Amino acid sequence: KVFHLFETMFLRLERVYVKVLGWSLRWRFIVCIIAAASLAGGILLAGLVGRELVPSSDTGQFMVSIKTPVGSSLNYTDKMMKKIGYILDEVPEVQSFFSAGGFGGGNKGIFFVHLRPKNKRRRSQLEIISGLRRQFSRVPGVFAFPIEFERSFGARRGSPLEFTISGPELKELERLDVEFQERLRKIPGVVDVDSDLELGRPMVYVNIDRKKAADQGVDVTGIGNAIRALMGGVEVADAKFKYEGKRYDTIVRLAEPYRDLPKNIGELHLRNRDGRIVGLKDVVSVKEATGFNVINRRNRQRSFVISANLVEGEITLGEAVKGVNDMAGEILPEQYTLAFSGKAETFKESMRSLIFIIILSMIITYMVLASLFDSFIHPLTVMLALPLSFIGGFGLLLVTRNTINAFSMIGLILLLGLVSKNSILLVDHMNRLRREGMEVGQAIVKASEIRMRPILMTGFSTIFAMLPIAIGLGHGAEARAGMGIVAAGGMFSSMCLTLLVVPVFYSLLDELSRIVRRPKRKKLKKRKKTRKTAAAGYTTEE
Repeated sequence: KVFHLFETMFLRLERVYVKVLGWSLRWRFIVCIIAAASLAGGILLAGLVGRELVPSSDTGQFMVSIKTPVGSSLNYTDKMMKKIGYILDEVPEVQSFFSAGGFGGGNKGIFFVHLRPKNKRRRSQLEIISGLRRQFSRVPGVFAFPIEFERSFGARRGSPLEFTISGPELKELERLDVEFQERLRKIPGVVDVDSDLELGRPMVYVNIDRKKAADQGVDVTGIGNAIRALMGGVEVADAKFKYEGKRYDTIVRLAEPYRDLPKNIGELHLRNRDGRIVGLKDVVSVKEATGFNVINRRNRQRSFVISANLVEGEITLGEAVKGVNDMAGEILPEQYTLAFSGKAETFKESMRSLIFIIILSMIITYMVLASLFDSFIHPLTVMLALPLSFIGGFGLLLVTRNTINAFSMIGLILLLGLVSKNSILLVDHMNRLRREGMEVGQAIVKASEIRMRPILMTGFSTIFAMLPIAIGLGHGAEARAGMGIVAAGGMFSSMCLTLLVVPVFYSLLDELSRIVRRPKRKKLKKRKKTRKTAAAGYTTEE
């Protein structure tokens, strides 16, 4: 009964299709307008869809980066990391986490967080990260923000949006750093804005009065060694401390109360060349100031890196990159350059490479079809199905709120091969019927009627095969969903339009080829006539 139902449905559909096809062949200019509108609509939709490198997915793990004020001690950083750890402990979806701190000058740390399996928690990874971001912002004295592993792919500082500003003057870079951060925080969806131009690091400058030092018989090297040994500490050679079967290096320096304050440097003493005790306050001056934690360089110029996270669903990486470019065009002075790095740089390079691959695949497809059909015209008819798939692929991406990313571009490349087979089925059968002596109009209608059923069957089977990928089933499948969405949507639109547009364009190109060949035939007949008259002893002019 089911088979009979499907057979009846296909027979009715064939009758309706033949009537619509006959109308399309009579009103070919309307079909051409519909095809042009579909192509324009696909290009328009491609501009409306957001762009990014890799979409967010629920992998059940993420990182938390923390940073305390510049100059913070290890004890203070550890104290702040414990507060962040207490917050993570209270999240029921968190299964475990691991922390490491004290690097980057002693004021930075990181957490690696693992969540419970997806089917054993109520909230998604994105919802958990959004909630943690709000909780972290309420903790004073520390800057903490979560980072998804996929979002940090290719990024130097772990954030999806990264760019470098380079220039000659540190003061100007400091001003640009403040202005860029203020503007970025005003863009909806841009969060966790940070910079590696860390200002305000406490510094102590010890200036040696060389004339006084020479009068006192103290050399500069001796002063430096004394300060390093007593304030910073030196390792005692061949002096190991053993405890519970382990050996430790022995470091000698002043007790904590005597080395914490810069003024204590002047209270230090050392012996001069004559063995006499000399106080450092007599030969040095101590000055407290602030400075840069790190001065980075790019292409031998001073630079700083600004990084930020992006809220899923509010802004894409492509929109953020465009916003930064517009911002740089307004406030960036001459001799100062902007260069994207990390994931933003990878995004631009990947998109250029994928577009090149698509163009190259279309050229190769045309060359293969031209050799198979032994014609330069029929491959154009076959490849007409490619642009007709754009409106379905990009339209479905827009409806499902997905983005143009690496996976959806791979789906588009896959689509180029899938949609071509519909046109190949039609054009090949039309050519076969024409070789058997059938007229063009009859061959088009007959071939379209015969090939409609296999085109629909293979098209719908391909769409249903793509549905599990498009729905996003499985662990971390959200990132791959774009590939299935583009392939399914493009296959549907191409399948529907190909059945009408390809026959119409086949007839148009056939008429065009006849018009092109007609002058050649007239010239050939004229040459033959001239040869006959010349053989009879006179020419046409005579």
